[in-house]
Amino acid sequence: MSLRGATERNILYNRYHVTEIPRSRGSNENASGLIRQYLPKATDLSPFTQDELNLIAEGLNDRPQKVLDFMKPNEVFQQMIKTTNPHSNNAALQN
Repeated sequence: MSLRGATERNILYNRYHVTEIPRSRGSNENASGLIRQYLPKATDLSPFTQDELNLIAEGLNDRPQKVLDFMKPNEVFQQMIKTTNPHSNNAALQN
């Protein structure tokens, strides 16, 4: 859903409230728990380099998730890219 403001630009927002999609809260809590395996709550991120944070992101995105039918987020992303534009060259998006 979008709104058009005084600037004549679309503003997109999620129209679903957490109570309307019960599993979204569980999925969010699960993601937080996975992140906490790498970074305890209230960890200061300033000592980390971008490369170190990228490694954490890669670890999270290369892990099968129940909410994705035990597929990895990276796999789902690649499938979505292929489905959206099957004729594009996706080599730049692959590791």
